[in-house]
Amino acid sequence: MARRIVFLVAITGSLALMAVGCGTSELQRHKEGLARSNRLAIFGSSGLALSLQPRKDVFRMNEPVVIDYRLTNVSLATNTPSPADINVYSEFQQEGFLLSFELYRIEGNEKTKVHASPAKTVNPDDDLPKYSHYVKLQPGFFHGRPIQIDAGRLKAGIYEMTARYDNEQKECLLSRKMTADKINLIGMDDAFVPLWKGSLKSNTVVFEVQK
Repeated sequence: MARRIVFLVAITGSLALMAVGCGTSELQRHKEGLARSNRLAIFGSSGLALSLQPRKDVFRMNEPVVIDYRLTNVSLATNTPSPADINVYSEFQQEGFLLSFELYRIEGNEKTKVHASPAKTVNPDDDLPKYSHYVKLQPGFFHGRPIQIDAGRLKAGIYEMTARYDNEQKECLLSRKMTADKINLIGMDDAFVPLWKGSLKSNTVVFEVQK
């Protein structure tokens, strides 16, 4: 999905405003602590930024926890030479390849890790037509997916989450429908598209699970 949004400053500001949301006083105190430590902030790198946003503050154990994971072209808001389109590699089907996240349960001043994405080894060059999903993001647009967690597997309490986007793939095929004959016809330069390469860490989000 791609949709027009405002610049990086506006994204960070909206998340900070959401820190004053619903939930228990304990959840509110933890949100305020995140705001003071600047862990709600979103930072871009080479024109791209990664953000998380829970669908709501409090989830019940009989429903899924849904967190929106978004990659945003912030080239209009960061110190890049000029705003530009960015090709984002978006093979998000497998957690642990490109997309990973960590989830912690908060008890007082203690944090207990309850989930960390297992690293998955994938070599897209072995099957490029299959691993050639990408999105061209215009400045100010985002692309992502929802992360869904079974709240029934979590204890009641406060949770904190961060995510990463790590891509070492420098290019992919222009289309999954490309064949060797088509590549030979249009040429290698036009058959492949360059991809954004690098690593991004998200802001920290917090939510509550209740019985």
